[in-house]
Amino acid sequence: MTLAGDRRRRNAPVPAEGSNGTSGHSAARKVSGRRGAMIDQMLTPARDPRLRSEIRAAMLSTPDHVAISAMSGMADENAYEPGPMKVPVLAVPAKSHPWPTDIKQFLRSLAPRLELHRLDDVSHFLMMEKPREFNQALQAFLSKNRLLEN
Repeated sequence: MTLAGDRRRRNAPVPAEGSNGTSGHSAARKVSGRRGAMIDQMLTPARDPRLRSEIRAAMLSTPDHVAISAMSGMADENAYEPGPMKVPVLAVPAKSHPWPTDIKQFLRSLAPRLELHRLDDVSHFLMMEKPREFNQALQAFLSKNRLLEN
């Protein structure tokens, strides 16, 4: 899911390697062993083999400590402001993802000014697979909310 106008982050530090009680090297090995499978799962609906290969190669070339830090940072609830977001939010998820039936209500509880625009036949990297449709949705959202300068 891509969110424009995502929750404001506090000045939360990026977790250091091994901050979860493991050594940085052992955590990196765990990530390396699982990263390819995770990426393949994220790319499952992607139809363009060249794009799949390009995305996979770019993600696998990211150093392990960067991947660990990114995942840890996203999962850290203390990094986010409490309460609902007070800004307009655009969520552009894939329709094919097995979202819970109440996902729209849940997202609205986080962002009352939510606009949901779903795309068909895309993977996690929908903005790369259908850039025209993604950019149209984003530009319409930005214009509607007067977030673009003319």
